[in-house]
Amino acid sequence: MIVVRRAQMEVLARTALEPFVENVAAHLRRVWPAETAAMGEAALDALVRDAMVRAGRWGIETEFDVGRFCDLMFLWSTDFDTRAELPWVQEILGADGYDGRVKVDLLMERTKALCDDAANALAAAEG
Repeated sequence: MIVVRRAQMEVLARTALEPFVENVAAHLRRVWPAETAAMGEAALDALVRDAMVRAGRWGIETEFDVGRFCDLMFLWSTDFDTRAELPWVQEILGADGYDGRVKVDLLMERTKALCDDAANALAAAEG
């Protein structure tokens, strides 16, 4: 019989976690090059790990979806998921019956719509 001790399990978990963190960080470096360069590697790593915890609370767990959750953190704020000024975020994240992918899809769609509305308002004001 093979016995895996707690310390061994922790090492295995960390080993599996590192590629996940690095892949999400690589995505962020591609999408947000100036922002990630300004924050440095240690802060980027910490942001990804924090995002994993924050996103996990909402049932968002895949590497792809955590990466998009991080994109939203860069767009809105690192605590966008709990900000009182963004009640629609908590409505989406707290909705029953949605898995993590759907929640992030809805957040991204709403963010795009708000950005489009803002761009249209600016164009109208300039026009």
